[in-house]
Amino acid sequence: MENYDKNLNNTMNEPVEEGASAREPQINETNVSPADNEHVIHSGLAAMNTNEPGISVEDKKAKRVFIIFMIIFAVVMVSLVIVNTLIFTGGKIKTGSKTGDSDTLFDQGLLCAKSGGKYGYIDNTGTYIINPQFDNAYQFDESGLAVVSTGGKYGYIDISGTYVVNPQFESASGFGSKEIACVKSGGKYGYIDKGGAIIIDPQFDDAHSFTENGLAAV
Repeated sequence: MENYDKNLNNTMNEPVEEGASAREPQINETNVSPADNEHVIHSGLAAMNTNEPGISVEDKKAKRVFIIFMIIFAVVMVSLVIVNTLIFTGGKIKTGSKTGDSDTLFDQGLLCAKSGGKYGYIDNTGTYIINPQFDNAYQFDESGLAVVSTGGKYGYIDISGTYVVNPQFESASGFGSKEIACVKSGGKYGYIDKGGAIIIDPQFDDAHSFTENGLAAV
C-alpha cells in the first residue's frame, strides 16, 4: 500500500508546464500488489455492511406487543363464548347421567335450560316446551325420560313434562338404553325399572349404571 501512496504523491507533485492543462494524476497499476487490492475490497465490503438497514429495537418491541395483544384477544373471545354458553344453559348442560356429563344438545328435541332459578326445557327456537319448575334437571336420554328434582327428591318425566316416576329418591341416574336405573333411597343405592318399581333393593354404599355387558359396579 505504501508503493501505491508514493506513486500517487509523486504524480500529483510533478510540475505542470506553462500553457499545459492540468492532467489527472496517473496511478501506476504495476506497483499495486494483490494484498493492496484485497485490502481495498474488504474495506468496501465493510462499508456496505455498515450501511445495511436492519430491524430497529422499536420495531422488535412493536412486534412483541402485537403478538401479546393477539393472544390476549383470543383468550378474551374464548372466555366470552364459554360464559355465554354457561348463561344460556344455567351454568351447565344437563344430561341423564348421575354425574351430569355433557351430551348432545337438544337430545329428544329439547334442551334443559334455567330461568328464574328453576329448570325447564326449550326447543331449538328457544321456546319453553316444559316451563321452568324444577330445582334440578338433566337432559333427556335414549329412554325418552329425564331426571328432575323438586323439594330435594328425584324422579323422572317424559317429553311432555309428565311424571313417569314421582320424585322420591335422594339421587337418580338416567336409564339411557337400559331398562333399569340406579337410584338412592335411605342412604343406600339400588335399581328401579322405568315404572319406578324396585328391581334391586337399595343396599349398596355406592353404585353405578349397568354397562353394555350387563354388569354394574357397586
